[in-house]
Amino acid sequence: MADLPRTRRDKLKPRIVMLVDRLQSDNRQLQKWHDDHWVDNTLHWRI
Repeated sequence: MADLPRTRRDKLKPRIVMLVDRLQSDNRQLQKWHDDHWVDNTLHWRI
């Protein structure tokens, strides 16, 4: 089983989890997202 090739998702998952964990633990970034996207308890998403 270990010899089977891994999918692209399986290869990228550890990196994605690491990035999300790092961003979620950054209080400044979380506050910036909150300030940018939440107005009067309503989510406003801008691109």
